[in-house]
Amino acid sequence: MMAHQATFIVEPMLESGEFVAIAQMGVRNEQGVLARRSAFIDVPLLAEALLPKLDEAGRRAFELMQTDMLVNKWLALPPGTRSEIVEAYRIAFRQVTQDQEYLRRARNEIGADYTPMSGPEVEALVETLVAVTEDDLLYINTLREKNGLPLN
Repeated sequence: MMAHQATFIVEPMLESGEFVAIAQMGVRNEQGVLARRSAFIDVPLLAEALLPKLDEAGRRAFELMQTDMLVNKWLALPPGTRSEIVEAYRIAFRQVTQDQEYLRRARNEIGADYTPMSGPEVEALVETLVAVTEDDLLYINTLREKNGLPLN
């Protein structure tokens, strides 16, 4: 669920008293760490409840899911793009994401907790996802099959 959906859909449900939030995935904060959404500060992160109960393979699978969630929307240039072009894009992106008007509009549209990620931060997340091992995939697919979820 996107951040603005959490605000516009989940918040009224909770305020109605008919629903109770038991956990949330959270959002990436300015330090690059998953944190509780400001709108749901009293709702614990799923990781807080789940990670202590998982074995090593389960923790790895959960962390991969979180990494996948963090990647969300991003821009990439084709492999082999000249370094000066990559740097020009990164400079332009930094300028945009430091612009207060852009941040105001983005936080209004995406969510109050929106924090842009730098190119190297996204690259590190993508490298983590690309490095998924056969054992990781086997574990995840076994869980999916066990719980009746599609394998594709």
